[in-house]
Amino acid sequence: MAKKFGLFGSRNPILGRGEVISEKARRTRGGGGDNAIRTFEETQQRLLPQLSDVIEQYSQKPRHLKLHNSAFFTVNIDSKFLAKSYFPGGVLVNHDLNIAGTRYWQQAERDGDNFFEPAKGRCVFVKTDISSIDKFSDSLQSASFNKTERQQLTRIDSITLEQVKKVNLPSDFIKGAAELIFHPMTKTEWRECRKKIIEVGFVDQFKILSELELQFYEEDIRFVPVEASRDLLERLNGFNSLRFARALSRIKVPEFSVFSNTEIAKTFGRARSNKELLNGCVPFRC
Repeated sequence: MAKKFGLFGSRNPILGRGEVISEKARRTRGGGGDNAIRTFEETQQRLLPQLSDVIEQYSQKPRHLKLHNSAFFTVNIDSKFLAKSYFPGGVLVNHDLNIAGTRYWQQAERDGDNFFEPAKGRCVFVKTDISSIDKFSDSLQSASFNKTERQQLTRIDSITLEQVKKVNLPSDFIKGAAELIFHPMTKTEWRECRKKIIEVGFVDQFKILSELELQFYEEDIRFVPVEASRDLLERLNGFNSLRFARALSRIKVPEFSVFSNTEIAKTFGRARSNKELLNGCVPFRC
């Protein structure tokens, strides 16, 4: 039986600051997921202006806050379609809109009708180039989608370039440790991203990171620890490749101590041969 933790009640969190992975089911507005919440024509009227806003906002974003050939934007799926079977992967991938990850979002209303309480929906991060967004918008305008794709589109609540505030810091944060979380990028894109962030002011921090030789998988989320001021971190709030940034309690790099044979002998009372040391017969701490 799952344990309950303090004030979480019936919720079961993963370690500290983790996601809630289970909770009691709540009856939400809208009934079963198979029933459409709007027609395709209504979806066109809803999403076309949003796509236009994404294109305009990206074009107006300063060059140092975006990559040259890659753009990231978000697609929020209506909370009624939280199940994996409703994931709109087909209509996105079929139109060169690559899925860069997902997370939950809180939906407060649907078509102007406020919910009694916010409902959990799925937010999809998309990576593409701006020309593909243009083409997708043209396809939506001309209704160039098959039946399945149209059904997937009707489940989308909203499309936005990015959330308004990405940098999450305590009110009393002035300077300290923080974690930058970036969208998946290729090695070439990451080099461009890193260069732009250095231009913003992250010079000393990235020099340290280079010395540590931190490694990442290509096309995977990147977690980058830094020491920075509040002002410096908030400069990244509009950086398109940044998914999220948050304060950390500390950043600690492992330190290793090397002991000589003499020191080990003094510690454990008698000397051992080099052969015994190599065979791991003498315990030591680091």
